[in-house]
Amino acid sequence: MTLWTALLVVGLACLVVAAEAQPLRSHEVDASGRITFRYVAVNAQKVEVNVEGASAIAMTKGSGGVWTATTEPLKPDLYGYSFLVDGVTQLDPLNPVTKPNLIWPSNMVLVPGAKDGFWEERDVPRGRVHRHFYKSGVVGDQREFFVYTPPQYEEGRSRLPVLYLLHGFSDMANGWTEIGRAHVILDNLLAEGKIKPMVVVMPLGYGVEGFARPGSAAFRDRNLTRQNFDKFGEALLTEVLPTVEKSYRVSNKREHRAIAGLSMGGAESLFVGLTNLDKFSA
Repeated sequence: MTLWTALLVVGLACLVVAAEAQPLRSHEVDASGRITFRYVAVNAQKVEVNVEGASAIAMTKGSGGVWTATTEPLKPDLYGYSFLVDGVTQLDPLNPVTKPNLIWPSNMVLVPGAKDGFWEERDVPRGRVHRHFYKSGVVGDQREFFVYTPPQYEEGRSRLPVLYLLHGFSDMANGWTEIGRAHVILDNLLAEGKIKPMVVVMPLGYGVEGFARPGSAAFRDRNLTRQNFDKFGEALLTEVLPTVEKSYRVSNKREHRAIAGLSMGGAESLFVGLTNLDKFSA
């Protein structure tokens, strides 16, 4: 064997070893929108993958205890998923992107769409998301809220309208940014001239500590639900709103304030908004 032949053999062997050493990819999205999931569970008898908005998909066990499954083509969106291993829900240890949720945590995977999708990041001026922590005297816990400020906010002088945007049940204060991509959507709409610059406040939407937790009587106990709405409204109006108006360049006029939300947040926005028409115009 010549030296060059020996070097070639060694080089090929190194390539094979390198290929075999590639880390497992727990999820891959192809051009058609299909997602292939992989999960390592050597001793498991049954593994399924639960994808948001779809039925559980049975996975097939392969060499090395790697289970695989592929979805049907999915529409462009951000999907939550988790694995069911012998009846026990497990998150994907190889995917650091998680969906913050108090009851149904999951990982997230993006099925991309057209570059002009309203929720896709584009090459446009970007606003900022600010995180605030505070001790709630109304609810009696430590909590947070997030504030979106539009591009060039720091350079402006006029007071901006403000939208209070409320999340759904079991979500957390960062749900609108981590899952809903509200800041990305706002940036895109501003760049298209479809909305005017505004400040958006995204608070934690619970007025009773532990209202959203496994086994909670939320929405089954009318008194508990009413207490949650009452205390949330009080915390919003007496703690969050004054802090925002002190810390940000926003208007304090009723006609420049609006409140909206998703699911539970939609109900809360109706409850708070319609009982405080002196503070909210929409």
